[in-house]
Amino acid sequence: MKRNLRRALSTGVFLVVVLLIVYMIINVIMQKTIIVGDSMAPTLEEGDAVFTNILTYNFNPPQVDDIVLIELKDGTRIVKRIVADQGDTVQVDGFGRLNVNGGVKQNDHGVGIIMDPGIAHDPVRLNAEDYFVLGDNRNSSIDSRNPSIGVIRRSQIVGKVIYRVAPFEKIGPVE
Repeated sequence: MKRNLRRALSTGVFLVVVLLIVYMIINVIMQKTIIVGDSMAPTLEEGDAVFTNILTYNFNPPQVDDIVLIELKDGTRIVKRIVADQGDTVQVDGFGRLNVNGGVKQNDHGVGIIMDPGIAHDPVRLNAEDYFVLGDNRNSSIDSRNPSIGVIRRSQIVGKVIYRVAPFEKIGPVE
C-alpha cells in the first residue's frame, strides 16, 4: 500500500513538474498571438494562431525576411515582415516595386505591385536599430509606409513569429 502511494505521489510530482516546464516555455519563451486581418496573407491569414519566440532577439539581431511581432507606441501589436534593416535605404519605385539600396528587392514575399508607396515614395534611410516592415499582402497592409507606424525601432520588436499552431491543417513552421 505504501509503495503504491509513493509511486502515485512520485508520478503526480513528475506530472506537475512537466506541466510547470511546459507552462514556462509557453509563457516565458513563447507568446501566442492570433492574426487579425489579411495584411500577411497568404503567409498568415485571419484567425491563424502563431507562437512568437520572445527570447531569440536577445541573442541575435532581427534579420531581413523575419516575420516579427511588433508593439506600436500605442500598445497595439501587429505582425509584419522585415524587408530592410539598419543602414539600408528603402523606396517604392514608380512601378510599385520595392527597392532596397537602389535595387529591386529579390525574394520579395509581397503579393502584387505596391499601389500606395506612402512615406517610401521618397528614399527612407534606416539608422542603427531601425527596421522597415511590410505586410506580405502589400495593398491591404498598414505598415512602415504609413506615417502613423513608420520606421520600427529594435525596441518595438517583441519577437520572431516561428510556428503556426492553428488551424490544424496548417500547423507548422512560419517562413
